[in-house]
Amino acid sequence: MVPSERTSITIGVAIIDNIESANQVGGHTPKVVLLDTGAQPLILRIQFAKKMCMLDSKLWKSMWQICTASGSIEEVFGESSYFIALNFNEGTNQEFFLQVRCLVTNATNYNVFIGQEALFPPGFTTNNWFEHAYY
Repeated sequence: MVPSERTSITIGVAIIDNIESANQVGGHTPKVVLLDTGAQPLILRIQFAKKMCMLDSKLWKSMWQICTASGSIEEVFGESSYFIALNFNEGTNQEFFLQVRCLVTNATNYNVFIGQEALFPPGFTTNNWFEHAYY
């Protein structure tokens, strides 16, 4: 829906179709990326973490518990024992690089979930009316 046809907005999680590889995590391109300025950590889906060769030996036991907006709880397999490279707009004049630790969960609706820990440093802002996220 275009902004001129909208009568209201729903504030929520921004879903990025990462076809053009705007976001890279650990040198890999996730297909579905969620941005949520109301959540804290960077979260990887277990299947994506395995693609990055992030095995159990590279995960610390985690005290986190992820409660979703729908009321379900995602199991946390662990927290990365090292920093993950997170690139935004790689190879452009708007490129931003960050290293953060992440949680690994059994999520089913995304490959990478980017929370405030990674969105705050570059100054990410979301505009829900125009469906844009920028920094």
